Amino acid sequence: MMTPARLGELSAMKAKLAIDQREIERIAAGVDEIVAREAGTAGTFAGYVAVWNEPDLRGEIVARGAFIKSLVAWHDLGKMPPLWVEHGEGEDVGIVYDPLAHLPVGEIMSLTEDHKGLRIEARLFDLNNELGRIARRRVASREFGFSYGATIRQRCPTSGARTEVSIREISIVTNPAQPEARIDFWEPSGV
Repeated sequence: MMTPARLGELSAMKAKLAIDQREIERIAAGVDEIVAREAGTAGTFAGYVAVWNEPDLRGEIVARGAFIKSLVAWHDLGKMPPLWVEHGEGEDVGIVYDPLAHLPVGEIMSLTEDHKGLRIEARLFDLNNELGRIARRRVASREFGFSYGATIRQRCPTSGARTEVSIREISIVTNPAQPEARIDFWEPSGV
């Protein structure tokens, strides 16, 4: 049986972990800004992160306008979501922890809703490491796609479509859940 003292101890541990997590996120954001400032540009690319009213491989549908509040929130912060590879899980999802996996591989220049979906335009960093080489191969081949890490804030009560989505990050992925969420433009730097 859980004693009140033990419950209080566990609650205090959880509160400390939340504070520690916020500090880690603050430091990580600072590292991301340093990488963005110091990395050269390998090229620019674009495509769709989400497509309106098209079911993904799990049957999920995103309604037009679902990202508006999130885009405004990011704008108010004066930045864009981070751009990762495979949601920061590394090349092999079996990797327990790869500190490089959470480094941004690019910088989102524009993220807008248009007639088709959520459109991204970004620059790919010229990173001289394995993560940078993986990202460049994926973007240049245009065979890969996009995915987003997010919190679903609201759904349509009748269709279940996502009507409000809060984006945490955007990733270049091998197998996008939305088949239409693809890279459709790549221009290497210096060409």
